Amino acid sequence: MDLQNLEWSYEFILNNCDDDLRVTLIQECSALGSVGRTGPMAFYLLANKVIKTQANFSHNIISSMLLLSLKHFEGESVPDCVKVIRNMLTMLNYGHAKFDHTPPNLMELLYDIFLRGSNKQFVSWLQQTIDFRPEIISTPTQLFTEVSNYYDRIITKHDRVWIPTSSSKKKSSFIASVESELKQLRQELEANVSGQVLDKNRNGKYVIDRTPPKEGEPHERVNFKGFTEKWCSKCPKGGRWGNHSTEGHDEWYKEYRRKQDEKKARAEASENSNKEEKKDEKTSTSPVPSQPSSMESTTIAQTPRELLRRTYVSFDDSDSEHEF
Repeated sequence: MDLQNLEWSYEFILNNCDDDLRVTLIQECSALGSVGRTGPMAFYLLANKVIKTQANFSHNIISSMLLLSLKHFEGESVPDCVKVIRNMLTMLNYGHAKFDHTPPNLMELLYDIFLRGSNKQFVSWLQQTIDFRPEIISTPTQLFTEVSNYYDRIITKHDRVWIPTSSSKKKSSFIASVESELKQLRQELEANVSGQVLDKNRNGKYVIDRTPPKEGEPHERVNFKGFTEKWCSKCPKGGRWGNHSTEGHDEWYKEYRRKQDEKKARAEASENSNKEEKKDEKTSTSPVPSQPSSMESTTIAQTPRELLRRTYVSFDDSDSEHEF
């Protein structure tokens, strides 16, 4: 931390934040009283948010790097791949004395990216260089220079054709997916800075945010996907952010139960219909055995009450709420 940062005023820091971050800082500083509305305290709270966000952001970038491959770029363009990796290293603060977030096995990760290519000549050259001349590609800059130069020699020799030619349609779809992931990472970064909870479970799905708004904070917000969320304190497990407020919980739950009852009724009606169809098929294919004369009077009997009872729908009257 630079000492000059501690000389920034409370107003100076707020004026250099966007609207959402400014509101969050004002609320957190105000909760600390007069001590909180000072430059050093505002800077401390701001830096704390950046540190937490940076850790999650760095983890996501390194995870993406593990899956990156030269085949993911149209025509397996080495210059395009180098450009993307340079941007990743910049976001990880590569080379910074204090805030370098790159993993200790960075070079192995970079080697693997270029080794996952289709050009056998290029892959063979790189593997031999790693095995017998590692000193000339021991840093990212050296590696980028060497792979770019060798790529240029190959495409110049083959009339600027990288062999084999990859499918442009497949690469375009991947680039679109990468752009989508980068957009989501930016949205997560903004959401984390503004105080929203964006943890994920083992399946990669976002965990429900059950952090209640603090005293004085609004009970309605716009999440990182652009949808409006409302706080409901009546929902199970202490409340949650979702599609209805505390005041609208009872009406939402009544509508939810109605839809669940309709869904269950349709399922049971469909099940009964299938049973009747199977029963009719069995009756039509099975021969009817002859009956003694003493039993003929019972063949025209009325339908038993037990059969009539099957026309009623049994609904679940549990009051447990659905996790949406």
